[in-house]
Amino acid sequence: MRSTVVVTLVATFALAITGPAGAAVPAGADRVTDLPTLGPVTQPEFAGYASTRTSPCVDLACSDRPGLFYWLTGGSADYRTQPTVLWTNGGPGSSSFYGSLSENGPYTVTPSGTLTPYSGSWTSVANYLFFDQPLGVGMSFPFRGQIAQNLGQGTRQWANAVAHVVHRDGLERSPLFLTGESYGGSYAPLLARRLLKAHPDVRVGGVILVAGWVDPGLQVGTTARYALAHGLIDTAQKQRLDRVYKRCRAALGKNVDSLRSGTVCQSIQDKIAAWSGRYLANTAQTGDIDYGPIEAYLNRPDVRRAIHARQGPKFTLSSDRVYKRYARGVMRNYAPVVAKLLDRGIPVMVISGLNDGKDTNFLGARRWISKMSWGKAGRYRRAQTEQWKVGGSVLGYRRRGGGLTSLNVLNAGHLAPRDQPRIAERCRSSCRPPSAVRVTPREVGPPEHQADRRVGGRCAARDRRDHGLGGDDQVPHHLHRVQAQDELVRGQIQGSDRLDQEQVRQRAPGQAVPQAQRQPEGAGQRQDRHQGQVLDRHLGKAEERLLLLEGLEEGLRQRQEGLRGRHLGEDQDLELIASGPATPRGEANHPGERHGRPWGPWYQDAIGPILLPSSINAPGVRGEVEK
Repeated sequence: MRSTVVVTLVATFALAITGPAGAAVPAGADRVTDLPTLGPVTQPEFAGYASTRTSPCVDLACSDRPGLFYWLTGGSADYRTQPTVLWTNGGPGSSSFYGSLSENGPYTVTPSGTLTPYSGSWTSVANYLFFDQPLGVGMSFPFRGQIAQNLGQGTRQWANAVAHVVHRDGLERSPLFLTGESYGGSYAPLLARRLLKAHPDVRVGGVILVAGWVDPGLQVGTTARYALAHGLIDTAQKQRLDRVYKRCRAALGKNVDSLRSGTVCQSIQDKIAAWSGRYLANTAQTGDIDYGPIEAYLNRPDVRRAIHARQGPKFTLSSDRVYKRYARGVMRNYAPVVAKLLDRGIPVMVISGLNDGKDTNFLGARRWISKMSWGKAGRYRRAQTEQWKVGGSVLGYRRRGGGLTSLNVLNAGHLAPRDQPRIAERCRSSCRPPSAVRVTPREVGPPEHQADRRVGGRCAARDRRDHGLGGDDQVPHHLHRVQAQDELVRGQIQGSDRLDQEQVRQRAPGQAVPQAQRQPEGAGQRQDRHQGQVLDRHLGKAEERLLLLEGLEEGLRQRQEGLRGRHLGEDQDLELIASGPATPRGEANHPGERHGRPWGPWYQDAIGPILLPSSINAPGVRGEVEK
């Protein structure tokens, strides 16, 4: 009897110390209460290490097994029910402290080494969570010399750590918006896929790609064209780079994982930087900020103690060792992963700064999106681009449809969130998330026409125009004439789409639409040929025609196919199933860079209408640059 009582008391004491079953770290042990040079924190903050394995660590420092460092800042006292931005920089091998302390996190570090609250922090609209990953990057020091061996292993370890933090800090009801910048454009979709498969109890709210490295084989092919259009190189230099790109494609076709393919393909950007003498992360700026104060602050022993980071190893913002380990897979194509997420109802946002002259420029983003095929691709391709305005000023251009939103930001580069902090402000002031359904990992999102109805008001009214290539100070005038032609063709297509949909709704089930009432195929083709001639005359590249017209041609073809014998109810939209060309063999992704800032319009556009309850306010996104 006495032994039974003793065992019971011991078990009760152990539960009080360790928390629920499976949780080795006591509840609240990771709470951050004050920070050197700042003082007491004013919002809920938690930091420490989370196990890279399915079983938890024995302590907050993960002294018994590999662990990833994390830092969670709650947006408010009721952070557990608020959306959470899960931020990561890229590299590969870049610490997420790049973004946290210089782009969109709760603090910045002054040149004198003082930690200061950041007025443009995404915590004004959401929780902010970041990990230093993969193992071996930043504060996630190697465990007994071990680092992540490859992207697959690193993603599995990261997903395990995310699940531990979600349960440790009570985020089970908080939708996570996985936001990756630069090479983070490869990280974020892979993490979403892993969480949906292995951790269905973690709520994936959406994916945001800032200057994302998604389909490198296509993206590097647009860098020379961007440079030529912006006067960074001349025609002869572009011709030389075109020959380099041919060698890049040949190398990718032989072995996408070879070091040679990555070296050859990424040399295009390097040559442009050398010839132009410009800072390609933002062609309107002269260079990056000084990150020395950030590293110095994070190497202070009192700072390490305050955020429960391990003492001893020197902190650096980049890991060459991790970069070399990941180099062989850096050119892989992950656009198919993005497409599958869209098909599962996970909204995706792609953000590009119009001043980004790197391989992650907006032309490359358009290119891989135009090649990507998913169930509702037709809706995106038929959609018009709208101006994004704040206080009467145009800050960018947005296009939305089929679960995908693209946002091109004026006066912003590779680190769009840092360059344009009003992104978060726009979300907060004019795009409050409307009522929406919650989507579990195994559900498919609601039909887009339902999401469109929920958007309503000013936000929905903004999705009425397509401004194509962006602002006047970014794009030469002759490209705007091409854009105007694109507007005309798209308007005709959408007009005929509305007429055809009305005819489908009015006819009886099984009754075919008379051929005479359909949009003549020849008219669209004539418009396409005319626009192709304009592009060829001004840009001299047939590929440019593909960039702008593939979506239009695909929309016409799908509309005609979809009308054959198809009947939909009166409260349904005509759903066109995209079946665009498969990604060519050998096309892959490429690493990005490091930095960004708040998110605003995109959140409501791509994510709020689909996933989040009306009581949840949402934040923005940010970008990063490869170092």
